[in-house]
Amino acid sequence: MPQDAPAASPQLHDTSEAFQLVQDLASQLSTGELRLPSLPEVVIRIRKTLQNPEFDAEELARQLGSEPVLAGSVLKLANSVTYRRNAAETASLTAAIARIGASMVRSASMNFAMQQLQAAKQFRHLEPLLKPEWRRSKLVAGLCHALARRTRRANPDELLMIGLVHNVGRIFILSHAEHYPITFSNPAVLEDLMSHWHPTIGGAIAESWGLPEAGMQAIAQQCTPDEQQDHRHPVTDLLQIAVGLAGADAEDADALQALAETPGSRRLGLDAAGLAETHRDGAAWVDLLS
Repeated sequence: MPQDAPAASPQLHDTSEAFQLVQDLASQLSTGELRLPSLPEVVIRIRKTLQNPEFDAEELARQLGSEPVLAGSVLKLANSVTYRRNAAETASLTAAIARIGASMVRSASMNFAMQQLQAAKQFRHLEPLLKPEWRRSKLVAGLCHALARRTRRANPDELLMIGLVHNVGRIFILSHAEHYPITFSNPAVLEDLMSHWHPTIGGAIAESWGLPEAGMQAIAQQCTPDEQQDHRHPVTDLLQIAVGLAGADAEDADALQALAETPGSRRLGLDAAGLAETHRDGAAWVDLLS
């Protein structure tokens, strides 16, 4: 489904080339011609398997095992403090699936998809620009998980997946902007373009990847002012708070208090102390997802 294109930001009119990039994105997005990244085949197979509540764990284990990096990620999660608890360490993918559950397997496969995107040939020369985006993806994912656990307003494992892909629009725009050299060499204009456009592009990618409606909406509305949202799903509030937390220091009392006073935090009953604890819990996921 084509997404509505946002109006161009005033700063984007500062260079005719930047405005041309905006026009190109808007035109391709509105006509459905924008070429969006696809999911790895193994991720598609895993998601299809998980659509059946009575899925065959052995078959799922075989699918995971076909990609050593993905299998290693699932085992790493299963043997982490979060999921292992008092159980023995396991090297069995079947046991790991039982331990972390279907939702986290789905999220682990999405993390693998993002890792594959990171390793793609067309992105290698952009590594200095993209490295902060990859790390932020993992941090926001961890914060989403921690917020969902604290508020009990969403499935933590599913919200983690939404956090992982929340900034995929920025990554996509960066990869396109390099073909517009004047814009690409102007950090202020490039950042303005990404900030203005990445939710719309990210929402389109989330839709093409088959994310749930609530997740797609949260990604598309993550920068939308509170009064313009429909608040059908708490997922949008949770993602916005996670993004805000990712940009704050856990020891910055003023920043945490300001975030606690936002409408979303008030709706979810989050105070500054709870946000500080959530920040610490969420940050631990960066290594787990690496």
